[in-house]
Amino acid sequence: MMPELCSGFRLNLSAIDRSIRTPEEMKQERAAKQVVYQDYCNRLTRLAEELSENISRLEKKYSKQIREMAGQQHLMEAERGQIPYKLKNLQADHATWKTKEEEWKRSTDGKNLRLV
Repeated sequence: MMPELCSGFRLNLSAIDRSIRTPEEMKQERAAKQVVYQDYCNRLTRLAEELSENISRLEKKYSKQIREMAGQQHLMEAERGQIPYKLKNLQADHATWKTKEEEWKRSTDGKNLRLV
C-alpha cells in the first residue's frame, strides 16, 4: 500500500515494522520503567544520606584540630596587632637608656673607676 501525499509523492510504508502493543503490554512496560525509576530515586536518596554522614563524620573528626588552629590564629592576629605598639615602647625605652648611658658617661668622665 502506497498512500499518496498532497504533492503527488507516494510513500512505501511496507518497510516499516509495525509492532502494535496491547494495553496490557504497555502497562507492563510502564511498570518496569517505574521500578527502574524508583530504584534510581532510592539510590539517589541513599547517596545523599551517605554524603551527609561522611561530611558529619569528617567535621567531627577534625573539629578539635580546627578549633585549636582557629584559636591559635586568633591569638597570633592579636599579637601581630600589638607589634607596632611594642616596637614604639621598645624604641622609647632604647632612647631613655641611651640618654642615661650618655649621662653616666659624662658623669664618669675624668673619674677613675676601679672595678673590683
